[in-house]
Amino acid sequence: MAISANKSSLKITDLGFDCLLICLKHLSFEELLNVADSNKELRHAARYLYKQIYGQKLVRLSQVLKFRGGCSRCCHRLYNGRFRLTDKMIGIYQLKFGLRFLRCFGEEVSEIELIFCYKRHYENDPFYEPKRCKYFRKEIMGQYDKADEWEHLLVEYLNEYCTESLRKIKFNGNLYNYLSSELNKLTKSFVNVEKFESDILFPAQNKLHELFPNLRELELNNLKVPWSKSHENLFLNNEFMANRFSYLEHLKIDLESKYECSNENFAIALLLSPQIKTLQGNVWFEVLFDQNNFNLWNSNEHFQNLERLHLEVSLDLKPQLIEILKKPVAQDLQLKNLKELNIKFKDYNVRDDVTDWMFPFTCDTLESLTLYADKSKLKQFSSLLNKHPTVKKIEIEYNGLTMTNDDCLQISEAFPLLEEIFFKKIADDIVKAVKMFHSLKYFKYCTWPLDSTDVTELLKRSLDGWSFSNAILTRKNGKNRFVEGKRNI
Repeated sequence: MAISANKSSLKITDLGFDCLLICLKHLSFEELLNVADSNKELRHAARYLYKQIYGQKLVRLSQVLKFRGGCSRCCHRLYNGRFRLTDKMIGIYQLKFGLRFLRCFGEEVSEIELIFCYKRHYENDPFYEPKRCKYFRKEIMGQYDKADEWEHLLVEYLNEYCTESLRKIKFNGNLYNYLSSELNKLTKSFVNVEKFESDILFPAQNKLHELFPNLRELELNNLKVPWSKSHENLFLNNEFMANRFSYLEHLKIDLESKYECSNENFAIALLLSPQIKTLQGNVWFEVLFDQNNFNLWNSNEHFQNLERLHLEVSLDLKPQLIEILKKPVAQDLQLKNLKELNIKFKDYNVRDDVTDWMFPFTCDTLESLTLYADKSKLKQFSSLLNKHPTVKKIEIEYNGLTMTNDDCLQISEAFPLLEEIFFKKIADDIVKAVKMFHSLKYFKYCTWPLDSTDVTELLKRSLDGWSFSNAILTRKNGKNRFVEGKRNI
């Protein structure tokens, strides 16, 4: 007797959830995304796998603009292929995949970076060359026009699918995105976002404290100047800075060097955020210590929770700051709980006629100090050093080729409890320098690559109870050799 064939065939959607996971777990990221987008019944299993495999990765969304002769991604980088996966990142470089990703997996994304394209004027376009044909220029600018038209879709999808899941958001782009990108499409509250980082200015009507009510970290980086005075409404104003964040602990604001706005705006932000633990950026020295604001602060009320302060002092571009550093005050501002202080001086073109900079603050429990200067000498920071004997870790770099024995002696006398030091400049006598610090437990010492082995051998012969290693310190402009020393306990 012949067995009749079953007319109905088994579909993949008829499989149980566990069987689906077994079938789908071998797919690539792009294939998994295609499955999620093809069938609602399979999307649940695909989302589960996405969360298991990729849930802890940063998602980077940016576009590739294609035109004759090649392709260019925004921000002047070139990529091959649609996706680039790393241990820490998922890269999506085409709009249609970005939209599909947010629609299918947006509810599972915890950290995202959105890189905006931007439209350039011809004269500011790096691709613009007068000798090239008009069609080529027209085609490129047409692609940027399309990017402007498309970008609002990414923002809308972010607003629709990611409001509950996101913990961290980063926007990269350009000031012009303030006009071209539809940031006003962000209308819902991202209730779980704790860190927001952007180099794009938000319109004042987009109140950040309403979009991100539980924000703990806010970074506004390298904000640029508008092209013309007609864009003055883009400047940070009181309405924007008066956003009150109930939980904000870390605030970083870096302005482009020619950017002008009232320090009063930033002072308002600090007055409304007494729980701040970290301040970073190139605005805070003037905001804190300018005479117009200095009298606002009360040591018993303000900065009680401040633990880390990073100051960037641009004396070249703002010579009025020199007056703050030269003029003594009746009473220092007491930063009672500050643990870490980082000061970077941009003073290359400043006249070297000041013997001692006057820093109008004192930190009662300071433990870590990082100091960088282009031209100022270490002795000019004597008042700062001598006020903080509690420092245990220090890193100093200035424009001198060597750190003299007098410099080392000044540091050792100022910081009797010092345990760690990074000699970023070659010392006259490294053995004598180390012996000056009686509490020292660890040091790093930059040296010339060809001398590093000899220095290590010298230290081994001269210092008992220490162990040493020889390593490479990688920097943006190359590699330096340094010797690392640890006291044996």
